[in-house]
Amino acid sequence: MTTEVRDVTELALTFLYACEHYEALPSTFVDPMTFDGAVPIDMGPDNDLRYLVTQKSETPPVWPMRFVTFQQSKHDWPDGSMTFQSHRSISPREGRLIGAKSFSRYMIESKGTVFMPSGRKRSAIAPYSLIFGVWRNARFPADGSNRNLGAVNSADLKEDDLRMRLAVTGALTHRYEFSVWIGHHSGPRLRFLTDPEGVREIFRLRDMLPGASRRAALRHWVRSHFRQKRDTDAQAWIKRHLRGTTDFTWNGLRCRIQPPEFHEDLHQDASSMGAPLT
Repeated sequence: MTTEVRDVTELALTFLYACEHYEALPSTFVDPMTFDGAVPIDMGPDNDLRYLVTQKSETPPVWPMRFVTFQQSKHDWPDGSMTFQSHRSISPREGRLIGAKSFSRYMIESKGTVFMPSGRKRSAIAPYSLIFGVWRNARFPADGSNRNLGAVNSADLKEDDLRMRLAVTGALTHRYEFSVWIGHHSGPRLRFLTDPEGVREIFRLRDMLPGASRRAALRHWVRSHFRQKRDTDAQAWIKRHLRGTTDFTWNGLRCRIQPPEFHEDLHQDASSMGAPLT
């Protein structure tokens, strides 16, 4: 697993950090930081990351939202290409700036870039609106028609709706997941979903600080227990809690552990226990 994470990280960061050198090529420009915190999907034989898609509803289960992923490109893209996708909630005013023609209280900006081994890339940006419980491409009128193309293919409408509902569900899921953010000292980072046990297993060979004789313990759960008070026979009950460092380096990369935003055993602000790198 450690080898897989390292290989996926090196490949994905290579594409993201090389992005700035592609600006001379004709394409829609998408800032690499758009994909900060991208989570891998189907990047290895043991990858079991799956999301249950929410039922149709006129109110998303989480809002505002942000969901960023990367995966091997499919369909007709050259072998070795990688696709990064970003979905984030926007206001109707922001939607209008990227060509929206139909508006709602809930809108999503979808950005995607395919990086090809040749050094070329292809990017696209589109707004989506939640109308009567269905996510639609907001560049078309609310009735789904297109003045130039006629009626939009129903299969495309269903795929758009499914992708947006998947993004919203993913954003909701991430609020309850442990994760590790990995990147260089500046620029976009990748995000791997895991748990404290997975962190210790994958990053057990993390870099040691200069002059240190041992590695600092990573963020981990300390189970509930009694602690003997000093100078007395009384005992104090200690609740299950998190303990350990959140920042470390691994293969020269800067890493930060981010506990879940919501957890039944956490009764304090997650930002005090390791927020994403800034």
